Amino acid sequence: MHRQLAIVCMWAMLDASLLAGQKPVSPLRSKIEAEFANKEFRTKIVFGNSFSSRAQNGQIVNQLVDTELSPGGIVRYYTRFVWAPGVEATYIREDAITSKLPVGSRVSVRKIDFMNDRIELQLAGSENNAYAKLKVMLGKGYEQRTDFNAILRLISTALRIERLEEQQRLESGFDALKRRVAADEADIQRYASDPDKRVEAMQDLKHVLAQIIDNRSAYGHLIGESIDTTQYSSQVAELDKAITELKDSISKQRIEMIREKLKADEQQAELLKARLQTKPASLKEWETLMDSLKQWEESISRRQDLQHQLTDAGEPPLPAEVAALERDSSDAQNTRKTLEGMQKEMQLTELNNGYKQMEPVRIRLLDSYTRAYGTPDEKAAATRLLDHLQRMYKNRTAAANLGSPEAPAQAERLLKEIDSIKRQ
Repeated sequence: MHRQLAIVCMWAMLDASLLAGQKPVSPLRSKIEAEFANKEFRTKIVFGNSFSSRAQNGQIVNQLVDTELSPGGIVRYYTRFVWAPGVEATYIREDAITSKLPVGSRVSVRKIDFMNDRIELQLAGSENNAYAKLKVMLGKGYEQRTDFNAILRLISTALRIERLEEQQRLESGFDALKRRVAADEADIQRYASDPDKRVEAMQDLKHVLAQIIDNRSAYGHLIGESIDTTQYSSQVAELDKAITELKDSISKQRIEMIREKLKADEQQAELLKARLQTKPASLKEWETLMDSLKQWEESISRRQDLQHQLTDAGEPPLPAEVAALERDSSDAQNTRKTLEGMQKEMQLTELNNGYKQMEPVRIRLLDSYTRAYGTPDEKAAATRLLDHLQRMYKNRTAAANLGSPEAPAQAERLLKEIDSIKRQ
């Protein structure tokens, strides 16, 4: 019984001794295991699978192919040793590999071995369980001198590590955003004399800074560190204040400008209204008044638009200003009706005056035609008379269309006179 107890105690002491002598797992190995063990990745390079060669006895031999990855992203392919005459383990070119896993293949990490000069990832194709091994060649003593992140970046040249891809994307995005910050800051200086464009540049800079804050927060979450974004938050707060002040200044300037335009249009409207108080004595005067009316209507339209702009700018026009514009609009409509009512009268007066002026000429041309009758000048005299009679006839036709009571009979007499001369 004492002998058995002694043996048990001896084994317990031996186990304790062995356990005490075990080396703890290095932090680097733990990180590598946590990052890759039993996880799936997409390949970014071609992985070797097998190489077929012929032994000295003529036998076809298939050798497994390992993929070696060295610092700098250097990739080489090494055939595994097999017992066959004349067949050796050696390096081969990629195009000599018989079977391979192409770029983009899904692979899973089945096993990780830490050798004295390298880390070996035993891989298997997720679709066909094809063999592949990645040997990360780091040199002896790598566990003491090589940073985990450096190893991770090297492996990421062969396997797509989503976390690292996202990290690189965020770093690239951060660099691009910093370039945009520099460009926006240059625009803010360049548009010092253009407030509207300066506000646009400041708003764009604020948007870019907000993106930087999001980018840095996401990056910190990804690497497990807290990244200080206080400087960007402070810039955003300063921009908010500056944008508000600049917008207020722009708004005041815009309101002043609108007010000045309104005043100029109101002054022009007063002059036009005074001009439109006169009654036209001729069609030409009527046309001049119509031009003035159009200018007045355009002025009213501009003033309506300017009042809308005042409302949009946060300072709506006074009720008295709105009422005055409405009165002008109503007066302009009444003036148009009055002038359009005068149009027919003016045109008819113009035609009647023209007809009276043409009548003495008709008598003179008729006398000339009578004197030239039967002479060589007869044809020319008849032509001049007929042309004049045609103009008089058109005048009377137009007057008849405007409602002249005597014009139809006058037109009929002229037509008979024209026919009579043509028959002679």
